Amino acid sequence: MFDSIRSRTIILFLLFSGVPLLTTRLVGFPMIQKAFQATGIRDLESVGHKQGELISVWMKERKAHVTVMAGEYLINSFLRFNPGDKEYQELTSQLQSIRDNFGYKEISLADDQGKIRVSTREDLLGLSIAESDYFQEALKGNVFVTRVHPSAFPIQNESGEMERGVPTLLVSGPVRDDRQRVIGVVSLRVDVMALSREMCRVKLGGTGETYLVDENGYMITESRFASTIREMGLIKKRTALELKLVDPTTGQLTRGVQACLKGELGYDVEGYPDYRGVKVLGFWHWIPEYNWGLMSEIDVDEVYRDLYDLDRTLKAVAFAFVLVTVVVAVFLGRRLTAPILHLTEVARRMSSGDLHQRVGISSKDEIGALAESFDTMAETIENNIKEMQQLHSQRMSTIGHLSNGIAHHLNNPLSGINMCTDILLNELEKAKECAHSGEFKSQLSRLKATAQQLESVMKGLLSISRISNPEKSPNVLNKLIELILNKVANQSEASSVQLIKELSPTAPKVLGNPAQLEVAFMNLISNALDTLPRGGTLTVKTEHLANENKVGVTFTDTGSGINKKDLPHLFDPYFILKIRPSTRCTGLELALAQLTIQSHGGTIEADSQEGRGTTFKVKLPVYKEASPVEVSSRRL
Repeated sequence: MFDSIRSRTIILFLLFSGVPLLTTRLVGFPMIQKAFQATGIRDLESVGHKQGELISVWMKERKAHVTVMAGEYLINSFLRFNPGDKEYQELTSQLQSIRDNFGYKEISLADDQGKIRVSTREDLLGLSIAESDYFQEALKGNVFVTRVHPSAFPIQNESGEMERGVPTLLVSGPVRDDRQRVIGVVSLRVDVMALSREMCRVKLGGTGETYLVDENGYMITESRFASTIREMGLIKKRTALELKLVDPTTGQLTRGVQACLKGELGYDVEGYPDYRGVKVLGFWHWIPEYNWGLMSEIDVDEVYRDLYDLDRTLKAVAFAFVLVTVVVAVFLGRRLTAPILHLTEVARRMSSGDLHQRVGISSKDEIGALAESFDTMAETIENNIKEMQQLHSQRMSTIGHLSNGIAHHLNNPLSGINMCTDILLNELEKAKECAHSGEFKSQLSRLKATAQQLESVMKGLLSISRISNPEKSPNVLNKLIELILNKVANQSEASSVQLIKELSPTAPKVLGNPAQLEVAFMNLISNALDTLPRGGTLTVKTEHLANENKVGVTFTDTGSGINKKDLPHLFDPYFILKIRPSTRCTGLELALAQLTIQSHGGTIEADSQEGRGTTFKVKLPVYKEASPVEVSSRRL
């Protein structure tokens, strides 16, 4: 794929065009993302600190109420009043007024033994709170705030019903006499729902919330998502003291709550699953005075909504840009590289033998100049080759005439020598009584063999004269190969040589002289059979070499092979006799085969390895049938 100049052009165009977009996505987008993260955490931190200040102020007000109440006359004199006294009624009314004005659940006064002597709830009168922590701490002279805990006896819930176990919080303080001795304890039962309402005073987006968590990981205020959490089955009535802030994916406390309970001040900018399993950003800090953790959280999707929209927009723009760029790149790639590819294709066809090819591009740019230079070069090469072919034809014709003349001049004397030799041999047969007849007969036989060998050489010379201008016609090489192999079948069987045919059914026709091609192929096969031992193999293969527009014929034997240094001289006349003296050939067979193949516009190559055999590779041009227009023009 990358070997194509068109592909490389398109890919490079895409790469350079996509660099700005890629830079924006890889560099610009992370910077924007960090800015969004910083803004989200800054908002969370601001809300968290603001909420913490509000809770601190609110709780200080509750503690101040206890201190102020404990110093009032009716309250620090409560031990002197009895339920039927006027002062007792005034005290009760005052406590109820404070309760209603400041939203407390109840206000009670207990003596130093822990017995409730005055209360806004009559059912609590006489109840002992001596064992409670808030009584013990106040008795020591401290203003004390209890942890949020389930009520030990029924109190009014958020629906106005009396319920045991409702989350409650008490603030207590000492009641002193004129001598500053602690004579009792005043306690305020704080409405936890009021604390939850304080937590909702600061808004945090559409999905943000702030809540308080105790040291055990339970939410102690009401979540703004209480109805959703109830539908999920995480709580039955309320989130305070029912909802443990557990990550549903791990079964452990959420990452933010774990960090908060360690007393850390911090935040998580990457996001973590909250108790609903929703990924949130969180900010937290620990309030050691009350052992509360304050959590501020908001859904990641809300914080990064604009960022996600930007990301989708960038992706859509990138997709559209890439699509347009691909179309433009393909169009420009084809437009720019088409002339080069056409030039390459023309060069390939010329290299395979079609010298009539021309580029024919008339543009006025550098490509046009290159095409014009290429066409000029192609025309020059074609003319030079035509001249070389004419010179070769003239040379072959001269060699043919010379060979023909030599052959004719020598054939007649050789025929006479053969004839005289035969006559003398016949006469010797008749004159048996001659003492030297055997010796004469041996000498005459050698003379006759020499004359016959010279006649074979003369036939080879005559063959050269016929090669110069062969008459050609379309031929199917497979049929020609089949015919030759049938002729040598008996010879191969006698030598126990195996003939293997691998003839391609798609091999096209070639233009040639069938008789000359038969002689050339027969010479190559005979040369192979001459070297093969018994049990050897000769493989003849044909194939269509489409890239070269040629038909290939390969002759591979498993004979003795030829030394590499002798290969360059293999087609020299009579050279084969030097390296193979025992051969039965004349020495002209391979030279004649080469001349024949070359006269048909083909090539022949030999490859051999001593001891492993030899391969002859013949390539002949594919026959191209003339179009009707060309046929008509020839007739005219």
